[in-house]
Amino acid sequence: MFDLDFNLLRTNPLDVVAVDFETTPILPSGDVERIWMLGWKWIEDGTRKCIQLSWPEGITPTNLSSLVTNVHSRAQIKQRPNDVKLSHFCHIVKEKHPVFHNAGFDKRILDSLGIQVNRYIDSMMVAYLALPPSVLLENTGDEDNIRLYSLRELGNRGFCRKKLESPDTFDIFTEGLDKYNEGDLDSTLDLIENLYPFILDDKDLFSCFIDV
Repeated sequence: MFDLDFNLLRTNPLDVVAVDFETTPILPSGDVERIWMLGWKWIEDGTRKCIQLSWPEGITPTNLSSLVTNVHSRAQIKQRPNDVKLSHFCHIVKEKHPVFHNAGFDKRILDSLGIQVNRYIDSMMVAYLALPPSVLLENTGDEDNIRLYSLRELGNRGFCRKKLESPDTFDIFTEGLDKYNEGDLDSTLDLIENLYPFILDDKDLFSCFIDV
């Protein structure tokens, strides 16, 4: 899973960019029909910066893949605002270490867009290693559940900011989706800020992190 510059992450663990897609509900195949929004957030000079791309009518992964393929062929001076944003996204996920919460979902979409990212971090895995179920549950029973590592649960427990209320439906583009998306990006960065140092400071945890 990981192809990271660990020496860099030891000295600058915040050289990351949080990435989150908002889409129609996931199909049984694991795919999605339409993407409503793509957001990414990173830290620059101590300040969090965010860019979002939205498609109120929805865009299929196939059509977005075509935009990704064509965005670099347009003359920069003639690029539309969304082209510039998409070009920025394609570059930043290569330059920094992308962070996804539950990476399987977002990474699958990136792959479908033809954006190959070989080095990335799953903040859910960071939370699992720093806060094993035996700690969250105060025992080692069978209650261990992936729910414990959702952004909502981790936010309720104070490890990141609380997750905003979900839209009533993801079947359509809804008002406030931008705030919901940015909230998830902030929570993902919070987990890296708050929990990743515990992994760096523990040799055994760090070895587990590398081996995942």
